[in-house]
Amino acid sequence: MGTKQLLLIVLGVIIVGTSVFVGIDFFKATYDTEVIDMALIRLHEIGGLANKYFDTPEELGGGAGSYRGYSLPDQYVNDSDWRFRTNARNNRITITMISRQRLYQNQPYRLRAQFRNIGLFTAFVRNPSTNRWEKIYDVRNE
Repeated sequence: MGTKQLLLIVLGVIIVGTSVFVGIDFFKATYDTEVIDMALIRLHEIGGLANKYFDTPEELGGGAGSYRGYSLPDQYVNDSDWRFRTNARNNRITITMISRQRLYQNQPYRLRAQFRNIGLFTAFVRNPSTNRWEKIYDVRNE
C-alpha cells in the first residue's frame, strides 16, 4: 500500500472513532433528560392521585381537605425502577423518587416534588456531580 492509502485509512479510523465517542456522549446527555422527564410524569400521576384523595370527602375514603393518611397505590410501592417516599401534611405532600439503578456517575437519580391543592408546587432534581438539589419547577415563578 502506498503512503496516501495508509494515511486515508488512519484518517478514516480517527473520524469514525471520534464520531462514536461524540454519539455516546450525546446519548448519555439525552438519556439523563429523558429519565428526568419520565420521572416528572410519574410525579404528576402520583400528585394527581394525592390531590384526588385531598378533595374526596372522608366518608368516601378521602382526606377531606388534608393529605394526612394518603398512601401510595401498590403499583408505585412495588415499582421495579423507582422507590417512592411520601411525607403527607395537612396542606401539602412531598414525594421523593429515587431510581433503583445507579446510572449517572454510579449515582441514582433523585427527584423531589411538593404538591398542594392547586397541583404541583415545586420540583427539584438532585445533581449527582454537585450533590445539590436544583429547582426545575416552582409555581411562584410561572
